[in-house]
Amino acid sequence: MDMDELLSLLPACTPEGSETMVGYKVYAVDATANEHEQAETLPDRSVLKSSKKEPMRYGHKYS
Repeated sequence: MDMDELLSLLPACTPEGSETMVGYKVYAVDATANEHEQAETLPDRSVLKSSKKEPMRYGHKYS
């Protein structure tokens, strides 16, 4: 699939209730550190821990 074809698909996938701010579409994204028990395990995950008091979790450090 070429990039132009891919970019032409994006407007068709935009939710009807999406909000526009300063000319950009805004979408809600789940960026919590909650573990998702039923999610597929990826091979490059690592230990996530932000303080000594928190339990160890496994996942990816995406920002």
